[in-house]
Amino acid sequence: MAIVAGILGRLDRMAMADRDASEVSGQVGDALGESVSPEMLLRDLDGSGLTPYDLLESGEQVHYILRGNSSSGWGTNLTLVTDERILIISDHMTGHNGTSVNYDSVRSIMTKEGIFTRQLSIYTDSTAFHVSTSNTETGQGRLAAQYVREQAGLAKE
Repeated sequence: MAIVAGILGRLDRMAMADRDASEVSGQVGDALGESVSPEMLLRDLDGSGLTPYDLLESGEQVHYILRGNSSSGWGTNLTLVTDERILIISDHMTGHNGTSVNYDSVRSIMTKEGIFTRQLSIYTDSTAFHVSTSNTETGQGRLAAQYVREQAGLAKE
């Protein structure tokens, strides 16, 4: 029973927080990608009402939101590609954690879009981030990667 209760609680957390979509209308309208929506920006991350929109700095613009499954299989990833950074949010059964990657630290970025796997790999001097984009519309990962290359000053790979 505890497992079922945990799963039901998890599904409740995945719903949009109790906020008005007009709060993020500027973000959605100014985004470059089709993946930015009120549902993704106002998604409740941990049941407390905290949303990806709340994690943005003042004036920061989201251009792409890439969704995928976590490597553990027990959660999801949201990767926000903004005008200032890449924000990787891993949502787990017990909460979430986030990693911010500044464009000046990106050395390479690659996409993989196959039949069974879609992934964005971001390489810095010290770390490689491999994030699933399996629940993102085909092509949005490639567009986001090209935007990251431009922001990081990298030639097309």
